[in-house]
Amino acid sequence: MNRLLGLLQPGWVDLFEILIVAFLLYRLLILIQRTRAMQMLLGAFFLVGVYFLARLLDLVDRFGTLTHAAREARMSYRYAWNLIKEAEAHLGTSMILTQPGGTGGGHSALSAEGRRLLDTFKRLSSEVATFADQRFKTMFFHETASDLKDTP
Repeated sequence: MNRLLGLLQPGWVDLFEILIVAFLLYRLLILIQRTRAMQMLLGAFFLVGVYFLARLLDLVDRFGTLTHAAREARMSYRYAWNLIKEAEAHLGTSMILTQPGGTGGGHSALSAEGRRLLDTFKRLSSEVATFADQRFKTMFFHETASDLKDTP
């Protein structure tokens, strides 16, 4: 354990390198603020957040408890709870319905809005995957009609 704690004691060089990286990231963000690149970056963060929320909702639906869903998603219960509560605050509706535990433990289920969000995400994800697969096949594996005419 002491060996692990020794790894967590940065020296001056480590701190200096962290400051350099932080400064460079800060300058990069200043450079791209109010640009299309920043919009794309924020969009990517949004999609990642929606993906984690949908995955968590799917696991709650499958296992019936937020505790088990968080464990299966390899995130802390507190992080999972905060993710759900933050989404509920932004959307203005409840995502899951919880029943406090007793000797048998608690239970969680998706609310109607949580179910709608999860179903919408699954449908959209499936449509995007189908489109990307078709587009990939068209671009890399199919010849055009003009290519077929040139062959003997």
